[in-house]
Parts: sequence; structure tokens; C-alpha cells
Amino acid sequence: MDPSEPPKQTPQKKKSSSRAVSAKPPELEAAKTQMVRDIRGEYVGPMPVEEFLEKFVPDRTGGATPPVDLEENKMFFANVPTTANESLGSTWDSHLGLSKDHYRKREGTGSVQEKDMYKPIKDAIQRVLLNCIVVVTANHSDSLSDAEKKWRPDVSVYRGTPEPEPSLEEAPTQLDKAELLIEIKTTKVKVFGGDSSFIVTGKPAEEARGQIALALTEQMNRQWRTFVFFVLITDPSVYLIRADRTGLIVSEPINFRTEPVSFLKFLWRYNHLSAEERGMDPTVQLVTDPKDIALAKEKLLPHVSTRKQGRPVFTVQVPDTTKPREVLVWGSLYDAESLTGRCTRVFAAWDREAGKVQFLKDMWRTDTQGMEKESEILRTLNSASVEHVPTLVAGDDVPGTYHRTVTQEYTKPTPDWVKSEPDALDMRTHHRLLENLIPTLLEDFKSPKQFLQVLFDGFMAHKGAYALGFLHRDVSDNNIMIDENGRGVLIDWELAIRVKDENGTPIDSKARQRYRTGTWAFMSYNLLGPKSRQKAHALPDDQQSFLWIGLYYILLSFNPVILDNPGIEALISDYFEESNYNPNLDYFTGGRAKSSLILGLSELSDLTIPNNKPMEQWYQGVLQVFRDELQATFNRNAATQYQSRLDHHDALEQIFNEALNAEGWSLTRDGVKPEAALQSIRHPRHTGTATSKRRAPPNVDSNDGGEDQPSGSKSKRLRMSKNEEGIREQDEEGIREPDPAVPLP
Repeated sequence: MDPSEPPKQTPQKKKSSSRAVSAKPPELEAAKTQMVRDIRGEYVGPMPVEEFLEKFVPDRTGGATPPVDLEENKMFFANVPTTANESLGSTWDSHLGLSKDHYRKREGTGSVQEKDMYKPIKDAIQRVLLNCIVVVTANHSDSLSDAEKKWRPDVSVYRGTPEPEPSLEEAPTQLDKAELLIEIKTTKVKVFGGDSSFIVTGKPAEEARGQIALALTEQMNRQWRTFVFFVLITDPSVYLIRADRTGLIVSEPINFRTEPVSFLKFLWRYNHLSAEERGMDPTVQLVTDPKDIALAKEKLLPHVSTRKQGRPVFTVQVPDTTKPREVLVWGSLYDAESLTGRCTRVFAAWDREAGKVQFLKDMWRTDTQGMEKESEILRTLNSASVEHVPTLVAGDDVPGTYHRTVTQEYTKPTPDWVKSEPDALDMRTHHRLLENLIPTLLEDFKSPKQFLQVLFDGFMAHKGAYALGFLHRDVSDNNIMIDENGRGVLIDWELAIRVKDENGTPIDSKARQRYRTGTWAFMSYNLLGPKSRQKAHALPDDQQSFLWIGLYYILLSFNPVILDNPGIEALISDYFEESNYNPNLDYFTGGRAKSSLILGLSELSDLTIPNNKPMEQWYQGVLQVFRDELQATFNRNAATQYQSRLDHHDALEQIFNEALNAEGWSLTRDGVKPEAALQSIRHPRHTGTATSKRRAPPNVDSNDGGEDQPSGSKSKRLRMSKNEEGIREQDEEGIREPDPAVPLP
């Protein structure tokens, strides 16, 4: 069954506002602004229309006669109102060879608004799309979308017979079913086709592109897709867009006022494409059997937030070494926050074969030399009995024609027609895995000692993996979680790389380690500093991340005594959020407070934790190791032989063990701040939903997209935080950066 089609049973009724919203929600505006950053450098265009149709919209009509003459129908959109001035209207009339003025002296041109164009365009498109339902959705947001994702497409196209459908009349915008979204702008707005560059600059154009990316992100989160088509109309131009997880390919403009034939061809061909050719993932199917739906909801209800319980149930195939494993999923635990990159989505999944709930992870991995599949890394770790890592149940790349991106093929090298100046993008491959784990957040620790034990478990997992040659490269509080037994588990190995071969010989990985990766708040000061471009991510950097996680929770949870305390919020900002942005280089540095602490020049150098002295012992012990390391660096010369204590895990392991075995732990969370207090203190940039993805400048040795990426590529990570409904998501860039106090570059 086509998973994009509405279910056969009576559709669930959804509430939807019928009035246009004049004031845009701040969450939506913030998300739109972030999307502008996310997709900069990822547009490829203008592709010749005939090439776009040939490569992406093959002719499957089988000689069927279209309902309108596609070749001789230049006046097909003549009834669509326009804001064109007299000069432009006269040009259109002349091109059409009209004997009397049609556009030049059109009555009411001065009072035409964008909304006046919606229905005439919808009606015209419906005449061609015989297998679809075309609906004006400009006044209706999807009731099942989050506040910052309530985008209202001007026109939405659904699969089905073009006749009134009750569910669409009551709730026109249903992004879990919409196949093709159409955005309409008047002649006053120009998004593409600039004089000096194909990408038009300025706030209106950037807002429009952010709006497009926001809508496509939500559409792909709500559906199971490998790519998506989009139509942008900026009167009189139509741009055909194909977006995948690497970028967006944009066609050259089609003048729908005077030469609409290519647009009509696109619509007629699109009408006949298979579900897979329209971007639907054939390895996922909509569940329509009431028994299976009831089963999924019974088993998964504890893991699906209230706001997502109106979403449908799907059967998902998880690839494996022998045959796919089928699981049932309902609402996602976490969604992708951007259109491009790894775009990780996570679900609780009912595994019939195992008879239990498992952890399903769906992502688009970077497919470049030197980067291993997360499923293979986990197999290696599991085979070696490395403790405190997820147990892989099944997983591999998803097979199929459309499970690899194609946008990058037009960036290395770029064809002559490319004028959008895209970054050199990498191919991404669809990867899916199932883990025997439903973890909880680190912040949900039951006692201070359990917190350090969980942190230690993550450290020992890191040690076990490093012994096999793997460096994690994204040690953060969200990647150290608590398993069902109350112990720690180090998750998210997708950014890990081999730094040693099977014989323990270091691997020269300079070429693939030109770029930073990690979570900004917990990265080492060396990776954040002004010389970070020349710094390869190494073992001491990952070990230092454990110190910063510990300090973060000490400040938030452990009631430390700090002389000259400026306040917890100020400390969180200084140590975990501080960044300096250079708009000319499009590059961030930070870590000044962290380096000051290592040097012993910080108000946190002598903090005490009266209620949990062993935690203070751990903190001061780990801090001293890094302080000694830095001092040795200052004193080092050619004649000095220095054996670093950070070339291995032994030094910090001993400090962990001594603290955990010490007396003086409080047995419950009575000795620390309760969760309610944490929420009032926690810095919004650490727990908010806005992403921080920004592209790096071309041809430099630092990229905010992750070390595994060449310049401009994106690498995203899963970011989680708790809210009143449970857990919400942030799909982050390889590097988590705070928003700078500067305008968009």
C-alpha cells in the first residue's frame, strides 16, 4: 500500500483554525531564521528544466492523453491575478500576441494580494493532477505540528481522487499526507534568479527560503521519505525543487504567464509517478489493520507524548545482515530539526520477534572514506563485549535506489549551469538500526553517587572502544544516558572514527579530521580556541568532555560553594555557551573560561561541595590532571621527556574509582537541587529547541558541521531535553554552538 495515501478507515478528525494568523509566533520566526543558516550553501541551481524533468520526473504517462493541451496552452494561467506593473504586463501581452490588452491594463492590479492568487492557481493545477486532490491551505496550520513548526503551505497536493474529502475539509493541512507543497509569492518578491548570483540576498528572499526549508523539514519528519518535490511560484516564475538530505536542486525559472508548457509537463508526469518516484520510502508502510494499530498503541503508549498520539502507526523494516526485521512505530521520540544533514529520528518500536519495546534510530549518515556505519561500530563493540554501550539488534544501510542522496553529484565538480555557489557536499546514505535499549536522561539520576557512576560507566565504555581503535568524538550529557538497570550507557557512535588499526598502530587521519565535531558546551578548550583549525580531535579532547559534563551538573545540581559567585546562570553562560563569531570567516571560537579554569585563574578553581565531598574530590582530581598536562606543555622542550597521563584512560579511571569508593555521598537527591529548580536555572540555549547549525567557510580547516565533513557539509546530532510533556528533541549540528550576538552572516 502507498504509505502516503489516506487510510481506508474513517479518518481521524482534526481541529484546524480557519482564520489567517497575522502575528507570527516567535517560535516559528526563530525556527525560520535558523533554517536560513542551515541551508546556506546547499542550493544547486538553476538546473535546465528539461534536465530536471529527465533526471527526476521520468515520463510514466504511457501515452495517456492529458486533460489539457500541454504544448499549445500559453493562456492556461491567464485567470490568475497579478501585481505586475504596466510595463511587465505589456511584455507578457506582447509575448502572447494578444490583440487587446490582457495584463497591461488589468483592472484592480494595484489591489491584488498574494492570497488572491491561491484559488485560481489551485484550480488550474487541479485540472492536470487527475490523481490528486489540490487544496488551498494558507489559512490552516497542522494541528499535530509543534508551535515552532506550524507552517501553512499556500497550496498542498494530496494523493487521491480530486473530489471533496471530509478530513481535508475540516483540516486542510495534514503534513503527514501532503505529497507536494506549493509556495506562492507576488511579483514583489524574488527568491532566486539574482543578477550577480542565483541566490537572491535580502530579508524577504531569506525568509522565503527559510519558510521552504521549515515546511519541508516538517513534511519529511511527519512522513517516511527519501526526498521531496516542492514548487515555488514567484510571479511570473515557477521553480521546481527537489530536496534530499544533502541539499536542494532548483530548476531554472519557468514563466507560467507566457510559457507554462514545462510546468504543465511536470504536473502531468508527477501525476503518473510511482510512490517511490515521488520520494516515498517503500520500506515503511502505513498500518491500517485495527488490531495492529491497537497493539502498537498499547505497547508504545508510555513512550509517545500526548501531542504525538494523533499520529499514525507504521511498519518499518530494519535492514540486517540476513533479512529485514519489521517493527511497529507510532509517534517519534525525537525528530530532525533541519532539512539536511544526518536528520536523526528516534522511535520506541514494538519488536514482535523479540516481544518487547526496542529503540529505533533512523538517520542519513555521511558516506565518505574513513567513516564507518554506526551499526558496524556497534557490532564490533558488542563482539568484543565492551560494556555500557547499546546492544545492536539489527541495522545497516537501507537498500534501494533512492536511499542515497544525489544533490552532491552537482557540486564536485559543478556543471556550467550552476550559479548558486554551493559548498562541496557529501553523499549521504540512509541508515537504520534497532537497539535493545530504552534509556532515560542523565539528568534523571536518583542520587549524586549514581550520577558519577553513570558518568564513569560512559567513561569505561569510551575506554573499551578506544582499545579497539575507536574515538567517539561527541561525548556529551545527552550521549551518556541511564539504562533500565540504572547504569550508564554511551550512545550515538555515528561520529566515531578509527584512530588505531587492529594492531594498535595509529591511523593517519589528518585528511578527514580537518573539521571539529562534538557538542559545543562540552568540547575541550583546545577544540574551541583560536587555533582549533589546526587541532585534530584526539583522546584528551574526549576525556576533557567528561570534566565539563561533571562541572555542568555540579553547577546545576550539587549546590556548590563558590567564592565571588556571579550566579549559576552567568557561570553556565561563560563556561558552556560563550562564543566569538567572525562574520568574515563564518567561524566560531570559545572556551576562554574553560582555559582559565585549567590555568587556575577561575572562580571555580576552588569550589567546594559540602553535601557531597566525594563529588568535589572527583572534580578537583580530574581538574588537576588537565592542569598538570597544560603546565607540562608550557615547560616542555626538546630535552624534556614527558609521559602524558592523557594518552590513556588510567589516570582518570583511578580518580573515578577513588571518588565512588569514598564516604560522604548523600543517598538521595535531597542533597542536590530538585528537577523543578533546575528548569528555572537551566540556560535556554542548552535546553531550547533551536538548532545551531552553520556552514563553515570554503577551503578552511574548520567546519561547524563535523570533522567528518568537507567544507560546508552538515553533520547533525541528537539533542534531547525535558519539557512538561516528557522529552523533546533537538537534531544538532556536529558542533553545538550558541547563537552569537551578531546579525546573520
